Amino acid sequence: MNSGKENAREILLRPYSRVLIPDHDTGTYVAFILEFPGCVAQGDTPEEAYRNLEAAAQSWIEAARDLGQAIPLPSSEESYSGRVLLRLPRSLHRRAAELARRDRVSLNQFIVAAVAERLGAAKASGEVGVHRSLARFRELRGKFHWEGNLDELRGRTPREVGKPEKP
Repeated sequence: MNSGKENAREILLRPYSRVLIPDHDTGTYVAFILEFPGCVAQGDTPEEAYRNLEAAAQSWIEAARDLGQAIPLPSSEESYSGRVLLRLPRSLHRRAAELARRDRVSLNQFIVAAVAERLGAAKASGEVGVHRSLARFRELRGKFHWEGNLDELRGRTPREVGKPEKP
C-alpha cells in the first residue's frame, strides 16, 4: 500500500493497470483502473475517456485518503513468493494425489497444472465479466446524472447523491 506522502498526481505516474473498453452500443469508451475498485470514467473518444479517468482517479485517491484508506500499489509492483499454503478437504486431497500418481507427477506439479489450466479458462470468462460490468454501468448511467463539481459529492453517501437536493 502507498505511504500517503505522495500527492494524487505523483501516485498516478506509477504503472497502474488502466483499461479502455469501447462500448459498441453507444459509440463511447469506458476506462477504469484495475487496482482502484469503482474508479470508472467514460468518454466519446479514447483520449477523452482516458482524461476523464485521470480526473476520476485523482478524486478516488483523495476520497480514499479522506476515509483513512491506504492506496493500493500497482499490481506490477506486488511481489509473490511462489509459495501458497493450501487446505483441502480430505476427499479432494485424496483424489488429487491419486490423479497425480496416475500421471506420474508430484502432487505439487499436478496442482500447479490444474491451477494453470483453470486460469487459462478464467481469461475467457474474465472477458465475459468485463462485458457484464459494462452492461451494469450502462444501466446505472441512465439513472444518475451529475452536472456539477465533484467536490460537491464529498461526504455524501451514494443514496444522498441519487436523491434530488432539497430547496
